[in-house]
Amino acid sequence: MIQRRGTAKIGGLFGPVILVWFSVLALLGFIQIVHSPQVLAAILPWYGIKFILINKFHGFVVLGAVFLVVTGAEALYADMGHFGRRPIQLTWIVLVLPALVLNYIGQIYVTPVNWLLMICTIGLVLGFQSSSKLAAAYGVAVTSTMLVTTTLFYVVARKRWGWSQLAAGTLAGIFFLVDIPFFGANISKIFHGAWFPLAIGAFFFMLMLTWEQGRKILADQFQTLTTSFGAFKKSLDANPPQRVNGQAVFLTGNPDVVPSTLVQNLKHNKIIHSDVAILHFKTENVPRVPNFDKVKTEKLGGGFFQIIAHHGFMEEPKIDMILALAHEQGLNFKLEEASYYLGREKLSIGPDPVMGRWRSHIFIFISRNSMDAASFFGIPPNQIIEVGVQMQL
Repeated sequence: MIQRRGTAKIGGLFGPVILVWFSVLALLGFIQIVHSPQVLAAILPWYGIKFILINKFHGFVVLGAVFLVVTGAEALYADMGHFGRRPIQLTWIVLVLPALVLNYIGQIYVTPVNWLLMICTIGLVLGFQSSSKLAAAYGVAVTSTMLVTTTLFYVVARKRWGWSQLAAGTLAGIFFLVDIPFFGANISKIFHGAWFPLAIGAFFFMLMLTWEQGRKILADQFQTLTTSFGAFKKSLDANPPQRVNGQAVFLTGNPDVVPSTLVQNLKHNKIIHSDVAILHFKTENVPRVPNFDKVKTEKLGGGFFQIIAHHGFMEEPKIDMILALAHEQGLNFKLEEASYYLGREKLSIGPDPVMGRWRSHIFIFISRNSMDAASFFGIPPNQIIEVGVQMQL
């Protein structure tokens, strides 16, 4: 109930609470240190190294339990996108780090997912029945995340930042020196509950691969249903169709070819609107795209126009804003007067599906339950014309 009012109100309410919480943790830790000051020797890494050298394999396995001491702080810098770099640095240095050294804490929230998380949490508690088994699962989950994060860092450093293989590999290798031993220590609990997060991760990884491969299969089939705009224009010049007054916007996933909805509409209805816009939404590898870079328009001739709308992965592109920005560039398509053509895929499974029959069924299920383009882009529902296309997996 409170979360939906926004992060500012949540911060104003819980900020003081968290401040008190960290202060109490620090105070309790300080009292114990005063009572037994010899525990300060634990700060020195030599004792941990000595413990592993003496106990050998058993000392290595103990890392799995000790690891839970260092988790939790990640929630603080995971929210850097909400709070910014400087507030995170100040609170970490002034409050959190001293409190964590003296004791321990951390955590976050998303509204629609929270009920699912609550149900899953209750189910995990009932299923594992003991905190020790649950701790084993948590340890593997966190150490696996560390390995994946380091791997992704290497990929981003190489492909996004242009680092050399030596520079990216050296820094990633330093992180792996810490990540791999912790993961190895926790994986020893595979039969004591550690299998669960691995199974969950493998399940969602399979879903993502299925979605990616399924969309590629459909994209390849779409290529056979359409053609380049140059070839399409030549066919229109050779056999001109009837043109009707009005504006039509055809959405396409590939700006280099004519939308299959346009081809199918011409094939069955034998007409084309006087003004036709081919609209493509392109997601950029940045959180947000400035308005002056958001829309690129091009006159293709013969009453055809191309609109490429660039948006960041944190944005929700809406058709009214896109047309308004296109209007500033001289393209006068009116939101309330245009007709919007969308493709409706009718999916079926062929006799020899590329992904296998069971994965094809999963892809069809995900497709049927995914958010439709009309709702996502804010297209007026009473101005939508859907063109069905039979596709086979």
